Parts: sequence; structure tokens; C-alpha cells
Amino acid sequence: FSLPPAVTYSTVNSAANTAGLEFSVKSNACGSAVVTVIAVDNNNNQNAIFSNDIALTPYERTRGTTYVKDGQVVNTCTHFTTSQSCSFTISVSCQNDAPTFLMGPSPVTMQEDDLKGFQYTTWARNSSGGAGENTPQSELSYNVFLVDPFHKDLFTVQPHITQTGDLKFKAAPNAHTVNKRVLAAVQLQDSSGGFSCDVFVVCPMPTCCPEFEIIITPVNDPPTFSSGGDIQVYE
Repeated sequence: FSLPPAVTYSTVNSAANTAGLEFSVKSNACGSAVVTVIAVDNNNNQNAIFSNDIALTPYERTRGTTYVKDGQVVNTCTHFTTSQSCSFTISVSCQNDAPTFLMGPSPVTMQEDDLKGFQYTTWARNSSGGAGENTPQSELSYNVFLVDPFHKDLFTVQPHITQTGDLKFKAAPNAHTVNKRVLAAVQLQDSSGGFSCDVFVVCPMPTCCPEFEIIITPVNDPPTFSSGGDIQVYE
């Protein structure tokens, strides 16, 4: 907790004889905590008891403007007529934070008709399962989307990124990007269904996926011609 659980009389509704529970959870913290409340009167007498109808329930909003995501209180204190204290559990569910990574340089360039294809080792790097999460590399995968689907015809092996961050693709024979701008968007996904960005959001919205450009430079192919066949003449 950044603000420990507290039941304060500043939130007491004297007519209803109830009080509010306030707490704030640290960033990226999740788990359960058992909290005990002791009733004390104005004379510091801990023999004060809970009345029949008191129930401790959490505020949806913590002190200030910080919200407790997925926070809930279970086993609340109700109908305590003979006890001076009660215990309950505050549970804060862990949420799957969006994975992150650092994208490599853009544009990336290859020559037309390069039979080896293109490879840039560790083009994507510093991948993480999200803030405060220790996600194994094997549980992260990259998705690459061509912004213009018609550009798929430029490749025999579509642009993709391996789990180790290597960017690879192979251009189709005689394909180049003259008079074209080929853009690809990159998304990192974890095994729990978390995504680093939203491919359906148009940039420059904050949640859009980062893009890079692919350039395939043309080469001067040798000229060719077809023979017209044998020619026969008379003397």
C-alpha cells in the first residue's frame, strides 16, 4: 500500500452509523492483505463494540483521484455484537500490463533480386512483459502488419520478427518500391493476451502501433532480346 487501509471518522455518516474504508495501492502491486479493525471510543476505550448493522465496504475511489483497479474487499465485518475487532481481506487482482519493446531503425533497405533476403539481427530489442512483470522471452511474440495489404505481393516471405527480435523478409523477383511507400506496423504480444498497441487505431493516436518503412531499391537488369529466327536469301 502507498496509503495503508484506514477507517476514519471524517467519512462517518452519523445517521447511518457507518464509516468509510480508504486505502491506495502502490503501482504494479497486487495480492492480498488481512486487515483488522478495532473499535475505539472517544475515551480510547477498546471495549467499544460494533453495532449489529455496521458493515465495512470499500470506497470505489481512494483518497485523492487514484483509483484502485480490480480492488475488492471480501469477508466484510457485519453483525459483530460481542467482539471488539474484526478482520477482513483486501484483495487486489494482478492485471496484465501491456508489453513493451524498442523498435529498430527505419527505413530498412535491400536491393531487388537479393536471393538471400533481408535480415537485421535484434532489430527489435529490450522487450518486456510489462511494468513490474518478469515475463520469459519465450512467452512474447511479435506481430507485423503491412499498412497497405496490397503490398503483400512485393514479398515471397512476408516481413516478420522472431522472438529474439530479428527482422526478416524476402522480396519477390523483380519487385521494388519505386513510386511506393511500404509501411509495416509492429505489435508485441504476451502469452496472456496483452498487446503493446492497437493495430486498429490510426496514428498518431497514443495507442497506435509504431511503423517502419521498407525500401527495395531497383537494380539495372541486363538487357534482353529475342532472335527473329534464321534468315534465308538467294544468290
